[in-house]
Amino acid sequence: MKEATVPINGLRDALEQDIAKSLDMDGHVAKLEKLRLLFGHSIEALQFDEPPQECNCVMHALDFRMEHPTTPLGRFFANTLYLGWLIERDVLTLIEGEPMAGSLAVYYVGGKVEHVGVVQSSGRIVSKWGIGMLCEHEPFEVPSSYGSKIRYFVAIDPDTAWELLAAFHNWRR
Repeated sequence: MKEATVPINGLRDALEQDIAKSLDMDGHVAKLEKLRLLFGHSIEALQFDEPPQECNCVMHALDFRMEHPTTPLGRFFANTLYLGWLIERDVLTLIEGEPMAGSLAVYYVGGKVEHVGVVQSSGRIVSKWGIGMLCEHEPFEVPSSYGSKIRYFVAIDPDTAWELLAAFHNWRR
C-alpha cells in the first residue's frame, strides 16, 4: 500500500495558524511569502478561476465546478465525509506503488479523511486550502490540521463522482 507519514513541523503549524485559520484571504499570499523566508518552503499559490469561497478541496479534486449545483443543501455539498464514503465503498482504488499524475492524495488524521489534492506529473500536489488559495506544494507542505498520513487513490471521472454524490446524500438520510 502506498502511504506516507511525516511528523508535524514548524512550517505546518505556521501554515495552520497563518493560512488555514485565517479568514484574511487577501493576505494569504503575503503570509505565504513571509513563511517562505522563515522555512524555505516551495509552496506556490496558483491562479484560481472560481470564487475561492465557493469551492472546497474535495470539489476541486473531483473536478466539480460551478456548472454543477454542488451546494444546494448548504455550502460544500461534496465534502471530506463524501470522499471517505467513496473510499469505504472501494469506489476509489488504492494505489499500491507510486502515484501517477491525476491521482488523488488523501490526507488523514487518525482514520478520518481531512483533505485531498491532485498529484501532478512532478509529484507535487495541487490542492484547495480552506476558504482561500489553490496551491501547488510538496506532499507535506500543508497545514498541520490536514494530517500526517497520505494515501493515494486512482481518481474517478467527474460524472461518476457527481452521480455518486446523490447516492451518498440518500445514504445519509
